[in-house]
Order: sequence, then C-alpha cells, then structure tokens
Amino acid sequence: MHLRDYQRKAMTTRQDSPEGADAAAGHLLSMVAQIGDLSRQYQRTQRDGDHQRWGKLRVREELGDVLWHLTAFADGLGLDLEDVAVANLTKTADRWIPSAEWHVFDAGFPAGERLPSSIAYEFRTYRKPDGVLATEVSCGSLQVGATLTDASRNTDSYRLHDVFHLSYASLLGWSPVTRALLGRKRRSDPAIDENEDGGRAIAIEEGLAASIFAYAATRDYLSDAARVDGDVLASIATSTAQLEVGARTAADWEHAVLEGFRMWKHLDDHGGNGIVRADLTARTMKFEPTAVEAGSD
Repeated sequence: MHLRDYQRKAMTTRQDSPEGADAAAGHLLSMVAQIGDLSRQYQRTQRDGDHQRWGKLRVREELGDVLWHLTAFADGLGLDLEDVAVANLTKTADRWIPSAEWHVFDAGFPAGERLPSSIAYEFRTYRKPDGVLATEVSCGSLQVGATLTDASRNTDSYRLHDVFHLSYASLLGWSPVTRALLGRKRRSDPAIDENEDGGRAIAIEEGLAASIFAYAATRDYLSDAARVDGDVLASIATSTAQLEVGARTAADWEHAVLEGFRMWKHLDDHGGNGIVRADLTARTMKFEPTAVEAGSD
C-alpha cells in the first residue's frame, strides 16, 4: 500500500474535526502517548524474553496506532505523508551518501583557469624575532598567500588553515580561496568569475573555515572523530546554497572537514611543517613530514 492511499483511508476513520490547531495538537499528544505505549510493550517483550508471534503482533498494533496519529497530525497540517517520506529520504541520502555523480565545476574552462589535478603545499613554520610563530605556504617555487600567524591571544595553529581550503579543493572540487591563491579564477566567464570565484564566495569560504575551526576546537579538533554534528553541516549547506558547491552533499562536506583536520593535525604534530599532497582526480590527500623544525628566522 502506498502512503498516500493509507492516509486517505485512515482519515475516513477519524472522529474529530480535521480543522484547527487544537485537532492537530490533540493528535500530536496522542502520538506521543502511543509511543509511550509502544516503549512499554517493547520493554515487556524484552524483559520477558517474549519473541512469540503474539508479542510481535502487539508491537505491530502499537506501531499502527503511532502511524495513525502521525498521519492525522500531518493531514491536519495539510501535509501529504508520501511527500513527507520522499523528502525524508532525500534528506537522509544527502546526509549519509556521497555524491553519486561528480560534476567538475571548472570542466570546459581553459587549462589555466582549472584547479590543478594535483596540488602540493609545503608548510614551513618559524618563530619571528618577537617570538610569534609564523607559517609560510609554498606551491612549487611560489609562496601561496601571505605569511600567516594565529592572529589570536592563544596559540592554536590556525595559521595552518590553508590546509582546510586545500581539502575543500581536493575533496569537493571547490575553493574560491585556492583559486585566488593559485591564480586559477575563471575570468573567461565574467558571471562565474564574479559570483563563484569573487569576493563574496571567498568571504563565505573563509567564514566557514573559521567557524568550523571554532567548532572543532571544542571537540579536540576532531581527533579520531568519525562524524561532524548535523547542525554544523546544516549551517554549511545554508551558507553555500547559492554557490556551485551547493550541489555537494552533507556527506561530501563531512569527509572534506574530517580529512582537512586530519591533515591539520599532522602538520600541528610536526611543528607546522610538512607537505600536503592533494589529488583532485582521485580526491585524496596525504601528508609527508619534512626535516624543518620551528625556530627563529
């Protein structure tokens, strides 16, 4: 039976008026009560070791009552239960399943405007004469961006945060910051250059890197973490919804965030020194230590 058919037939048995907030609230409260009944029935089944057919039938009956009141609640709000189910499947797929079809955002652009298929960033950290730690990042013979400090009262190695932008480029195929640093903005298309690679997109990415770092700082910088909180991923989705990277799933972002912090942790453990190699085709990253130690410049 389709959920839409169930909803139509179930609502022929309701005894109250379907109109008004009171009716919806009544079914919501009834649903909560039925869930309590379901919990007690299941607890009794587990306690007594009762796995006979009649025990399962009782659980099925309680589940049916929950479903009926859920349907009445949805119907009272003008919601189609089948549409609710489809929307939920879409949401959970986005959360847990990486993108099945991988669209390359800069495909078709001139070679000089595409992100390189492989990028190697070398991080070198040293101590300035005033005692402040500073990090330079180079790609080949070129320095990438400005020399960075933590710019904070607390030494927290945020100066290494270009590795996060590299993880977005490598694992999402998106990073207006990396494009700007490597001179790979898509200037041949003025609309793309302004809307996807321009100042606003760069500010959004920098804001995401900072906010995710602040979140990670309260969770041991995601050391050994297997998941990123759903509300963080939801915030990322909201911030990037109007950008091309909005096509990536929450699962894609989770992988990029966790892998970025794995690389960051390697760098931090090695005094802010090392090489991070990103393969944008295979969508992988790896760390290589260097012999450089933090010291005075």
